[in-house]
Amino acid sequence: MSEIYGGEHLLRLFIKLPTLFEHVELDKSELCFFQSQIQLLLKFIAKNKEKYFNGSFKRASEEYVQKYDSICSNTRKENA
Repeated sequence: MSEIYGGEHLLRLFIKLPTLFEHVELDKSELCFFQSQIQLLLKFIAKNKEKYFNGSFKRASEEYVQKYDSICSNTRKENA
């Protein structure tokens, strides 16, 4: 799968994790466990970045980013 999606997509998941964890009931010890595992994974990715990031990532156009932001903000309003 990493040949198709690459490390950049995995990093996007880490950005979304705080929002995802808001919808899950975790006690403090479970949250600390996940935090420590995520930190270990991020350190591993950083150490092996040449393997998982091939440099072919292209930044999205400003038009695409604005459209995405608009869709996301509308979705958040509907779910509030």
